[in-house]
Amino acid sequence: MTSAIGDRAERPAHPERDRIAAALSARQLECLTWAQEGKSATDIGQILGISGRTVEGHLAKACSVLGVRTRVQAVVRARRLGLLPESLSERLS
Repeated sequence: MTSAIGDRAERPAHPERDRIAAALSARQLECLTWAQEGKSATDIGQILGISGRTVEGHLAKACSVLGVRTRVQAVVRARRLGLLPESLSERLS
């Protein structure tokens, strides 16, 4: 199994993915990763040591960048673009 970082390096150029990846912050991607695991904003905030309201802001900005309206749509879109691992266990391996 290759790492998510290694997978990204091997992919051919994809202008939309590259534009979106550049526009998303590391914290927004981190919040999306936890959201895909079913964590609430409060849970994510406790994990990351920030407020749930700050998490909501990161997720809202990620939704905007991804061109979607909900966090579920954001996770699906980010996964389809290859910006998120399929599961947290992949990210940690």
